[in-house]
Amino acid sequence: MVYQMKPNTLYLVTDSGLLSSSAESLEAHVEKAIQGGVDLVQLREKDADTAEFIEKARKVGAVCKKHNVPFLINDRVDVALAVDADGVHVGQDDMPCTLVRQLLGQGKIIGVSCNTIEEAEKAVENGADYLGIGPVYDTSTKELTKPTLGVSGVQAILAHLETLDRQVGTVVIGGLNASNIDRVHHTSSTKGKRLDGVAVVSVLMTSSDPERVAAGLKGLLTDEPAFKQAQKTSLLSTTDLTAKTAAILSSIRQKSPLIHHLTNNVVKNFSANVTLAIGASPIMSEIKEEAEDLAKVNGALLVNMGMLRDASETCLTIAANNRLGKPVIFDPVGGGATTFRRNTVKFFLDNAYFDLIKGNAGEIQAVAGRASMMRGVDSLDASNLSDRCALAKDLANKLGNIVVISGVEDVVSNGDLTAVVRAGHQYLGDVTGSGCSLGSTLSACLAVSPHDKFSAALAGLLLYGLAAERAAVSAQGPGTFVPAFIDALYHYSDGGKDFQAALGAREIVTFV
Repeated sequence: MVYQMKPNTLYLVTDSGLLSSSAESLEAHVEKAIQGGVDLVQLREKDADTAEFIEKARKVGAVCKKHNVPFLINDRVDVALAVDADGVHVGQDDMPCTLVRQLLGQGKIIGVSCNTIEEAEKAVENGADYLGIGPVYDTSTKELTKPTLGVSGVQAILAHLETLDRQVGTVVIGGLNASNIDRVHHTSSTKGKRLDGVAVVSVLMTSSDPERVAAGLKGLLTDEPAFKQAQKTSLLSTTDLTAKTAAILSSIRQKSPLIHHLTNNVVKNFSANVTLAIGASPIMSEIKEEAEDLAKVNGALLVNMGMLRDASETCLTIAANNRLGKPVIFDPVGGGATTFRRNTVKFFLDNAYFDLIKGNAGEIQAVAGRASMMRGVDSLDASNLSDRCALAKDLANKLGNIVVISGVEDVVSNGDLTAVVRAGHQYLGDVTGSGCSLGSTLSACLAVSPHDKFSAALAGLLLYGLAAERAAVSAQGPGTFVPAFIDALYHYSDGGKDFQAALGAREIVTFV
């Protein structure tokens, strides 16, 4: 049949074993969930015998019919036929989709579970009406026999589905709840295809108030999340660039945003001094108990991977900032150096949203590799400017954020606009922590310009690079460069005539 899945579908997969002993009946629980916003129901009762399964199916099916909600049976075609369900959902080890279609006929819905690109393509070819992609994360509701996909794995499947002639609905399943549904739903999209919905089990089946919980989950699907604020970036002329950059720097001085650093001990002092010099306020706190409170008052969060910490706890801090729309900046220091660091980068990409990712070419290549980029990341020449621009643009498009590749020529991209910034001095490479402190500067700029992150990133790169050039004039070497650099940041950070004169002295920014 031609089944059009509703946008932002909330899909309930039942498991009566999760209901408390004092809970209402399964059908009453499902009805309340439907009243809260559930759009599609699948009866999954792996431990029920045929007679019990049919009895439950009749009762739950009647509730779904009452509310005009499609009702599917997990795996059991015989049960679906017995109760005239709206369709069946099958896994890779269940009855083939083509045979299910023969038995059910053209008027029924067939969903197929998929864990790989190959499985997804085959299911579409075999006539599936929608795909259940997963598991996204670990889940306790069933024993996993397939690897978890994370956001990057889901996005890779969606990107391939986009290329097929026949388009079908898509939902994700596996470890999804109120803490991650909005991020998975809104960040796994590709340019031409986005998820149609999310399937949940335990978050609704264990709830004592399924109507309220369903309403909350539905809101997370339909409402634009705070971290995906609309951007107002446009191609900047030289005059616009100067005015915009000056305004952003001046705003830092006026607002003095608090920048929460999760960074390594080697650079804390330098990063704090850089943050103070440009007019912002640093705090170096790794106390998980105050993460929520800091998110309410800070301007941005900087996550530096130089000193690896508990990635799960860090993601909770990131989520607290995401919920409030506070910019989160990620510096994947040494991200490609070891297997452990590469896996940590992937964990962060699958469990967190970053407004900006900054690193050198090797680090950004490592991020792109962990993000399952479709292009051959390893074949890119980091010394080639056009390759670095392509890498930044492709990764920004994939992740829906800003990507900065630092180097002799810095590259910044939001996926639509890409610019090269030629400012700085070689002494920056001779000082420990100069790259980390660039992250502090970028964080302060994004904190005061959350609706134009691209211009904010440009402003940070320009301030940092031009201050380095000014400091190098009087420096005798790296040792004397550091205090001169702090002074130069201080003098340029008001965005005044001295900074504007340095910015206008030559062509520094090129849009490509």
